[in-house]
Amino acid sequence: MHSWRKIVNCLLAAILLVVVLFLVWTNTYYHGQLAQQTKDVAESSLDLWAGTTEMRLHTVNEHINEILSTVYTATVVTTGSPQMSFESQRKCQGIIDDKLRISNDVDCFFLIDSESGWFLFSASSRTHQFDVALLKAFSLEHAGEYVTSLRENSWAAVLIGGGPYFLKSVRVGKYVAGAMCGASHFNLLESLAVLQEDGSCMFLIDGAYRYVWGKYDWSQEVRLGEEGLPRLGGQRAYVISTPPFTDCQILLAYRSRSLWGGGGLSPLLLLLSSLVVVGLLLSLSLTLLRKVSRPTRELLTAQQEIGEGNIGYRITAAPGSQEYGKLYRSFNEMAQQIQNLRIESYDRMIREQEGTWIGDDMEEAYLRLHKSGYAVSVEAYEDGVLSGGLYGVTIGKCFFGESMFSELENGSKAALIGLSNLLRKKSFFFIDCQFRTEHLESMGGTYVSWEDYSRMLQKGTEG
Repeated sequence: MHSWRKIVNCLLAAILLVVVLFLVWTNTYYHGQLAQQTKDVAESSLDLWAGTTEMRLHTVNEHINEILSTVYTATVVTTGSPQMSFESQRKCQGIIDDKLRISNDVDCFFLIDSESGWFLFSASSRTHQFDVALLKAFSLEHAGEYVTSLRENSWAAVLIGGGPYFLKSVRVGKYVAGAMCGASHFNLLESLAVLQEDGSCMFLIDGAYRYVWGKYDWSQEVRLGEEGLPRLGGQRAYVISTPPFTDCQILLAYRSRSLWGGGGLSPLLLLLSSLVVVGLLLSLSLTLLRKVSRPTRELLTAQQEIGEGNIGYRITAAPGSQEYGKLYRSFNEMAQQIQNLRIESYDRMIREQEGTWIGDDMEEAYLRLHKSGYAVSVEAYEDGVLSGGLYGVTIGKCFFGESMFSELENGSKAALIGLSNLLRKKSFFFIDCQFRTEHLESMGGTYVSWEDYSRMLQKGTEG
């Protein structure tokens, strides 16, 4: 049969383990849910941004279409035709300036004669002069490399002066018209409050990610993996998308949100309640250990000691509760009764033995020893009635007990205590009790070896 204490301890350990595992699972599950929720918001926001940006760029594409229509009606556009007249140039410049004034997304419009190298270029007043020079040089040198159909709202992502731009070029005959729009005009993070603090948006241009918007520039930390997917270290996650209006891959990176760092009040309540449950279980375990397990172990130990003959054993440990305090007192009272019974049985045995071996010769010998100053007897009285006593022989500072008797309960015990007090005052070394008994050990008797006894005897009888 198994110990109930082991069963209870195993059950408590199992409950505690289940609670801890539940807490870990809950943390992991809700952390995953929070991460997925943040990713879903980022993906939907990226799709919404792509749709909005496509509409805005489509408007710019219509402006390019109107500029080309003006070119087509103002001059001959076929290859080999003469250069555009001054009047036609003024007309085209006027439509470009008009479109530039009504469009907040465009940094510049350009019109290039691919045969003669003649061009018209107009930049927004918001664009820095240094950037204007870079845009003009790039349009003259590379605009013809990114030509697309007018009917397609397709834009190339190019890097000019370290900044990403959307470029649209359309060819009609020998003329190339187009526009360039800085990616900074289409800030995705402005409408994404959940990531605005820690977000970073990058464009994949020329095989490397280029920083566009965000609080942090993480472009130098992005590495392309074997499958072409980006890798970003630390507690950071990302979503990627290739909008339909460009072949440029856009990466939106953000810090992974912790369940306890930004999950609202519910995760905090979940954490606190879980910790309270764990604390209560630990408190219950400690309470059972202190008030049940240890007191029970003390009772079992005491029972074993009494069973092995140590009738002087008493429980002195703190009981831990009123119930075990009563059990301790009951046990100690029972042990005391057992000890008293043992002593009374021993006294009766001594009386029976004395009746058989103490004869006239023994009495006569002890009378002579008494007259010579060696024999000593001690009697104990209760209300003038003899209750017990003992007698023996003194040699030097040593007392050698011969026998003891009891007429009343604990009579010999009282006589021995009185003798011990008297001999202690007279600086005696020891009382030789002859036999080793539980009765004498209960009164403080100690067993010594023959070597120790010989040394004590020699010292006690010197002089």
